[in-house]
Amino acid sequence: MTHPKVTIIVLNWNGIKDTVKCLDSLKKIHYSNFEIIVVDNASNGNDVEILKEKYKDEIILIENKENLGFAIGNNNGMKYALEKGTDYVLLLNNDTVVDPLFLDELIKITEKDSEIGIASPKMYYMNPPNVLWSAGGKINWYIGHWLIGKDKKDNGQFDEMVYVDFNPGACMLIKRETIEKIGYLPTEYFLQWEDIDYCIKAKKNGFKCIYVPKSKIWHKVLASYNKKNLNHASVILGFRNRIIFRHKYLSHLKFVFFTVCFIIIVIPIHILYYLFCYRDLHRIRSLLTGTLMGFNEVLLNNKKHYRTLLYSDFFR
Repeated sequence: MTHPKVTIIVLNWNGIKDTVKCLDSLKKIHYSNFEIIVVDNASNGNDVEILKEKYKDEIILIENKENLGFAIGNNNGMKYALEKGTDYVLLLNNDTVVDPLFLDELIKITEKDSEIGIASPKMYYMNPPNVLWSAGGKINWYIGHWLIGKDKKDNGQFDEMVYVDFNPGACMLIKRETIEKIGYLPTEYFLQWEDIDYCIKAKKNGFKCIYVPKSKIWHKVLASYNKKNLNHASVILGFRNRIIFRHKYLSHLKFVFFTVCFIIIVIPIHILYYLFCYRDLHRIRSLLTGTLMGFNEVLLNNKKHYRTLLYSDFFR
């Protein structure tokens, strides 16, 4: 087996404890030809100092002056990696730990087929570690999207390698040729939906997205959110971004059909779910806020940047 060069990019934002666990697990992988870039998105504490001291000669550290979000943060690392001649970029969430053979298995499959542009492993929850978080992703363009196998105990039922609609951004192996053809991660979302958008763009340009079950990692899930604001930030971004995503890829007629389904099916179901399961009116306000933001941006062609308005409240 050949060993093409892989650049692993880990994005850190006020998550040094998780990042250290992730980096320590990467020390144990068997794959021989890789480097690690840690991109710090302007963490508030002493994250950068700890990284410099603990991993002085083991990582390349990129320090952003502000929290640029998931896409721009990772794009900075990707640009550096391509300039240095990498063959693959692996985007890896800082709240993950990896199996020692995870990268060998991903490379083994992607090297066999030139049409494979993006690959992802079998992903488990950190706790319980035998319960699946993702075996790839599926999209219904009018109703929603979901992670295959999510919340199911792994009994081998997802051990078949399959092509998927999207690979979750928690761990995405991307070929250099993919990036050279379709560019970097989309920046209009700030957080959530970049991975889905990127995979759809790759597939529209002739690449395949594949799930590799022999490659395994464990994911803490949503560690980057402030727990106090977790659900509300996630709801706002989730509803805003799904509208932007559909408007970007659907025809006008199909977007109208999506809008009808969204209003008469998706929103009522979520409102009932939030009322009966969480009894949280703040979630409903967040749903409506995200929905209004999304339609305002795509239908009224309002290009106002919402980062200061929205994100500073949740992510600083």
